[in-house]
Amino acid sequence: MSTELINRITVKKDGVYLSSHSSNDTAPFHAWRCKSLSEIYAAEGQAGLDREIVCMLYEYAQLRGQSLKALTVIAMRLKVLLLTPSIKIYRPN
Repeated sequence: MSTELINRITVKKDGVYLSSHSSNDTAPFHAWRCKSLSEIYAAEGQAGLDREIVCMLYEYAQLRGQSLKALTVIAMRLKVLLLTPSIKIYRPN
């Protein structure tokens, strides 16, 4: 089973782009528009994108290089969401 290695996550006007490659591939990182993340970002904004990135990291991805800085920002945002009772978020049992 391979892991998606993500080097960079970029939000542009036309969508969300990842620079990534598979852990079982020797090809260099390549940038591509991620349709699913772009749709989530368009519908739910930064909070939805952050949630999906955390899900990706839990299920099948790892951060490399420049994207490690983004993880710190995502972690801080999620902490605020979790500690703010007035914000309704999905919490699995």
